[in-house]
Amino acid sequence: MQTQVMAPAVEGTLNVLRVCSSMKVQKVVVVSSTAAVHFNPNWPQGRPKDESCWSDWKICMENELWYSVSKTVAEETALEYAEKNGLHVVTVCPCIVFGPQLQPIVNASSELLIYVIKDCHRVQIALGGRPVG
Repeated sequence: MQTQVMAPAVEGTLNVLRVCSSMKVQKVVVVSSTAAVHFNPNWPQGRPKDESCWSDWKICMENELWYSVSKTVAEETALEYAEKNGLHVVTVCPCIVFGPQLQPIVNASSELLIYVIKDCHRVQIALGGRPVG
């Protein structure tokens, strides 16, 4: 699972940035995910998360949260690439994106919506095969 999620996230982001550089694009918005900043138990409670907050890789790896690891690594890689290549990159980390289902199974965002519609009191989303929430 790790390689199935990591490589597309990191290489896909780098491929887009390389094309942008070759086409002389100066500014790029990278749409990341709250998963890149959410899993950080050392972040002070109540403090808003900003560009200095990253998900803790070790915790994500231990809990097999590969999506979080992939988004964190992809975002860090994008910022490193931008700095080395003179590209202005801004990242946006939405928490949930809803839209048409492209796959035959329900994804985590749609699962959350189903729970909300059913009026569940406690929402759990399975990330990496383990319930979180």
